[in-house]
Amino acid sequence: MKPAPTLLSLTLALPLLLLSCTSPSVSIRNRPTDTTATLLFHQSRLSPETRAYLAEKELLGRFRQNPAEAIASVQAQLQETPSVEARTAYIELCTTQAVRLESKNQIKDSVGYHLAAAEAAYDGDALSARGLLTPSYNSSCEEVVRILFDPESPWDQQTTFPGPTQSYHLNLRKNGSDLIDPYFYDELYPANYLEFKHVKLDRNLRSGVGASLVGHRVGTLERLKDNPFLAPSGLSMPVNATLEFSGGNTATLAFRDLTQSSTAVVAGRRVPLAADLSAPLAMLYDYLPKNNVGWGGMLHPENYADKMGLFELQPYQEGKIPVVFVHGLMSSPETWFTTLNLLYDDPEFLKHYQPLAYYYPTGFPIVYSSANLRRDLKDYQQLHNPGGDKKKMGQMVLVGHSMGGLLTSGQIRDSLDILEAEFFTKPLDQINGLTADQKATLESLLVYQANPNISHAVFVAAPHRGSDLAVSSLGKFGNALIHIPLNAVTNKPIPDIDGLTDAGREAISDRPNGINGLDPYAPGIMAVTKEPIRSGITVHSIIGTHHPDDPLEQSTDTVVPYWSSHLDNVASEKVVHAKHTTITGNLDSNEEIRRILYLNAGLRPAP
Repeated sequence: MKPAPTLLSLTLALPLLLLSCTSPSVSIRNRPTDTTATLLFHQSRLSPETRAYLAEKELLGRFRQNPAEAIASVQAQLQETPSVEARTAYIELCTTQAVRLESKNQIKDSVGYHLAAAEAAYDGDALSARGLLTPSYNSSCEEVVRILFDPESPWDQQTTFPGPTQSYHLNLRKNGSDLIDPYFYDELYPANYLEFKHVKLDRNLRSGVGASLVGHRVGTLERLKDNPFLAPSGLSMPVNATLEFSGGNTATLAFRDLTQSSTAVVAGRRVPLAADLSAPLAMLYDYLPKNNVGWGGMLHPENYADKMGLFELQPYQEGKIPVVFVHGLMSSPETWFTTLNLLYDDPEFLKHYQPLAYYYPTGFPIVYSSANLRRDLKDYQQLHNPGGDKKKMGQMVLVGHSMGGLLTSGQIRDSLDILEAEFFTKPLDQINGLTADQKATLESLLVYQANPNISHAVFVAAPHRGSDLAVSSLGKFGNALIHIPLNAVTNKPIPDIDGLTDAGREAISDRPNGINGLDPYAPGIMAVTKEPIRSGITVHSIIGTHHPDDPLEQSTDTVVPYWSSHLDNVASEKVVHAKHTTITGNLDSNEEIRRILYLNAGLRPAP
């Protein structure tokens, strides 16, 4: 077993922890990041091909003097003798003029020219084959949304925009099972205009048709009242927008939620929709609290108690299976972004699963955080499945990393009287000296039954039997830093009462917290491992090893040894080459999570 870090090494490392690398963020550029879109909309000169075409038709000088007249001439030639050269020149001239008009604040005219370009590229054969016209069409859709979208001034009524040769009537189509109202979101960002900074995510781009967007809905206080599972940071979702032309001068804009639709009928053909599935996760970085909720939540958990809760990462969708991700010590749901990035790139995951994340200040005692998760899961079911008859809601999956695995363990076991007996010599209702509220609180912490709606539990580097680091110099130092007022857990200080075991008296005097609760000899750890896992719940383990050549029984992920992560009689145990702090970003670990999710949904093995 490798030696634990010393107090000296921690002292030297603390400044690096607190002043770690630059915070991740997303910036909005003034031009697209995509090369094709940049060439179309942000070039100082026309392309050589278009210049050659205009010169051949003696239109180059006319375009400089009278752009609208030159564009009309090219359109007439396109209608008379269709060719790729003429169509490409027409699209480029329209988009170039649209940029000029926008710079002069002639917004309606600019949109009209973008619509003309989109219509010229609107060809069923070309779009279905994702040929040369598709990037032009996609970019035109993107520009129309970028210019027009304003939640303060919605344009959901038909609006007219003057184009180069005709005016366009633009409609917003809302009717259709795969369509969404874009004004559900407060912001719509074109994904092509977003630049990731210090974001450790591989960008998952899906080629296809339409504008790839990110929709963000702010978590306002009013909305939080209506939906208690809306994160304060809000929702960031992948969205697609397409323009449709049905003849005459009518254009229709349609928006789709890419977590529900990956294809659509455009120009009479079913085509894949363009998507940037990483941008919504990256965008969340800008809306997350700027203070370190992981570090602060461990040191001063009572200051972060108002942020504690179960949060939807996507709007609730009927018929999907909830999968809940629970982070570990000194961490936050952000630790799962790499996992989610991989899963979001899988259409089967988006089709079958409803992802949620649970945040808890990890300085609180483990039983306290576990009880709060138990309550939130119950409330979530009550909100979306009050009758208990929705089959998919009963196939819930919990994925817990590190300490989050212990919280997960507390959702799949029946406590019987095992945990209660560790702290009290008789049942709580027979204890004198406690108020009714205190008895109710303690009962919620110590007496519970497994959640009947959980189908699978996935433990990722979970210290089921604790960790030696909790009693090392490192653990003792961290334990000394944590300060929890006792009434933060029990509402009122607990007086000296009869009926306490030695462990119960020690818990009151020593104030249990997230770190000392990981002591391999802590009564809570020892008791929970004795509690039976409810029949019908399938359990999986993912275990890290820092040195894969070590004998398995003696291996460790540098924090949790194998003997603590291992559980007998599990459905599967996957050992991956990863450290404790990096296992949630490990590809093998995440592929194993995906395999288990496929299994739970009754799908064929994941590719």
